[in-house]
Amino acid sequence: MRVTALALLLAAVSCALAKHGEGETGGDADDVQSTTPAASGSNPTSSSTSTSAAASPTSSSPFHFLPPSNATTCSNMMLQWQSSNISVPLTLTITNERATADGTPSGAGTTLVSHTLATNVSAAADQFAWRTVDVPAGSYVAVAFDTARTLGIFVQSPDFFVQDGSDESCLASATNSSSGAPTATLDAASSSSSSDSSSGGTGAQEKTLSPGVLGGVVAGVVVGVLLLILAVTFPQYWKEILIRRRRNRHPGGPYHLF
Repeated sequence: MRVTALALLLAAVSCALAKHGEGETGGDADDVQSTTPAASGSNPTSSSTSTSAAASPTSSSPFHFLPPSNATTCSNMMLQWQSSNISVPLTLTITNERATADGTPSGAGTTLVSHTLATNVSAAADQFAWRTVDVPAGSYVAVAFDTARTLGIFVQSPDFFVQDGSDESCLASATNSSSGAPTATLDAASSSSSSDSSSGGTGAQEKTLSPGVLGGVVAGVVVGVLLLILAVTFPQYWKEILIRRRRNRHPGGPYHLF
C-alpha cells in the first residue's frame, strides 16, 4: 500500500509541474504575438531601405562599392569598396543585366553577360583585382553578395563601361560566361537579401524554453523513470509479500503461487 501511495504522489507532482510549464509557455507565446505586429509594421520601411541601398549605395551602409573606372577588353581592372566590421566571404559578379533600368542589356542584339569573378573574397580586403577583363564591350555593373547568404548583403556598383581594345583574344575563352546559371544565382541572392530585410529582424525573436518549462520537462522525465522502475519491481515485491503472508498463516512450506 505504501508503494501505491508513493506512485500516486509522484504522478500528482508530475501533473502539477506539467501544468506549470504549459502556463509559462502560453505566456511566452503571448509575448511573441504582442511583438509580431510591430515587426510586421516595419516591413515596408525595411524593404524600401534595402532597395534604395542596392540601387544607389551610400556611405552609411555597411558595404558599398566605390565608382569603378572604365576598362578595356583583355586588360586589368580594380574593383574597390568600403565595408565596416564585415569580414565574410563575398561572391563578386560582373553583369550587364542590371546595367539598365528595365533589366535588359542596352543595344540591339547585345548578349546577356553574367560572369562570376570569385566566390571567396574577404569583405575586409576592400578591393579585388580583375586580371583579365574578359567580357565584350558594353555597360556593366559589379554585384557583391555574401557567399553564405547569412548577412543579407546584396550590393551593386555604379555602371562602368568596357570598351574594345586591340587585344580581344581573351573573349574566345569566355563565351560560356553568358549562361543562365550565374543570373539565377544573382536572382536567388537578391531574393534572399530582400527576404532578410522584410523580416524586420524577427529572427532575433526566436522562442526559447523558459527555466520553468525546462524544470517541468526534467521533473516529468525523472517521475517517468521512477514509475517505470516501480512498474518493473512492484509485481515481484508484491509476490514476496503474498508468500510471506501464506507462510505466516500456515507454518511449514514450501508454498508456490500459481
